[in-house]
Amino acid sequence: DEWVNVWTLNFGASSTIVDPDISMPYMDQFTVGIERELFKDLCVGVNFIYRATKNFQDRVLMNGEFEQLTYVDEETGQSYTIYSQTNDPSDNQYIITNPKKGDYGIVGFDPKTTYKGLEFMINKKFSNNWTLLASYILSKATGNVDNQSGGRGFTAVGNSGMFTDPNNQINTEGRLTIDPTHMIKIQGSIVLPWDINFGFNYSYITGNTYNRWLHVSGLGQGSSDILADSAGS
Repeated sequence: DEWVNVWTLNFGASSTIVDPDISMPYMDQFTVGIERELFKDLCVGVNFIYRATKNFQDRVLMNGEFEQLTYVDEETGQSYTIYSQTNDPSDNQYIITNPKKGDYGIVGFDPKTTYKGLEFMINKKFSNNWTLLASYILSKATGNVDNQSGGRGFTAVGNSGMFTDPNNQINTEGRLTIDPTHMIKIQGSIVLPWDINFGFNYSYITGNTYNRWLHVSGLGQGSSDILADSAGS
């Protein structure tokens, strides 16, 4: 009942139904690592992290009919296959479900995200009045569903819009927006004379990816914004 109420508040009950067999999203994750003591109080380690999110929930257009058109980017001359709705958008009917490739002729892929990270770590336990913990992570986040709200990403209730307009699925495969390739963290403390405790913390994280978008107007469903290049390029 709680899920039905959330969807009703956000989309209205007249045009949107909830799949009675809808199931919760889930994430598979595993970490494999090794740690080695080099000498007393100091050890190094390396970890591999894998994470995959599956079984997304989202709104899917059930009765959309579309024709293919060619759109040419005036700036680059590149052509794109886009989609214009041929039936009346005011008659659109939606279902909240776990989208799978081929559903209702509009879902072009199975939604997924994958994270892979390699972490290197140094841990100096407290001795001789000082301690240090340092790590470096090299990672990559990929998929066809973004990991931030807005654009091609999922909101709190899974209304990404990706499966209500096929144009929203163009070039969505690639790097996710929040994809810190390099992450460095260093923290520690030193006991100075007169029992002064000096602590420090440093972090460095590379920024988000971004994309160029194209605004296409004059379609049967109105206008659409499409990714000009592969996601995260």
